[in-house]
Amino acid sequence: MGVAEDQDGWRLRLATLDDIDGLHSLASIPLVYRYLFDGAAPEREFIAGRIAQSLTSAADTGVGMWLLGNSSARYAGCVELRPDLSARSAELTYMLDPEYWGRGLAVRMSWTAITQAFPSPQIDSVIAGADLPKLRHLRS
Repeated sequence: MGVAEDQDGWRLRLATLDDIDGLHSLASIPLVYRYLFDGAAPEREFIAGRIAQSLTSAADTGVGMWLLGNSSARYAGCVELRPDLSARSAELTYMLDPEYWGRGLAVRMSWTAITQAFPSPQIDSVIAGADLPKLRHLRS
């Protein structure tokens, strides 16, 4: 996805192996991993594996992992579509630095990623869910 910069300077770019440390730092923020990775900070190797899988997926299906940034924040967020080709679907996940919560960025990232799924002839639907701690948060 070659997404152009928006009016606020935010842009999504495809994650590369050079982004492992930056994405790992984002994923290691307690308010971020609280709702992901079963509530524990992920290992660096896990992030490296997810990026590598994403690059393969992007080449095969056109969907993968993109990073949100602007001129002052290189790793403000991340959105990923992980394809499940047997189900002809992709699972949407995202994370956003708490500093940028409440600005509509998660919705914008997600919507932009979803628009990349449907041109793929291998994907008919996009699914999303939440871990149990997030479900409790959504109810309050």
